[in-house]
Amino acid sequence: RVWLEDEIWTRIRLNPDALPTGDVRIIPGTMYQRLAHRPLAVTTARATLTTLKTGERAYTLTYPDDDRTLTIRFEPAFPYAITGWEETYRSGFGDRARRLTTRATRDRSMMLAYWQHNRRVDEALRAELNLD
Repeated sequence: RVWLEDEIWTRIRLNPDALPTGDVRIIPGTMYQRLAHRPLAVTTARATLTTLKTGERAYTLTYPDDDRTLTIRFEPAFPYAITGWEETYRSGFGDRARRLTTRATRDRSMMLAYWQHNRRVDEALRAELNLD
């Protein structure tokens, strides 16, 4: 079986214990492939599922051929909300290439009928979520 990195995010929310671990055949995330100018191709990654000291769980994909690691943190109980992620990768070409890390942490969330909040008067909600 070949996994899609893009599907992992949804599978975490559904049943993280069913995620593949060990060496897995996977197609890296489409955004990464596009920004890194990589062809869409199957590669091998090392996948681990761990419990952190904070009680959160983490799913990590390590791509040795791409010098890239993606860790997705999530709550340990259903609905397994994603609390953050970290991606370390090589950016640039030749001698100017360097390792960069992107981190994201959820600090707020709201349970709203988002399809009812798409007008200008709803812009205040963006500020409440720290999106401005």
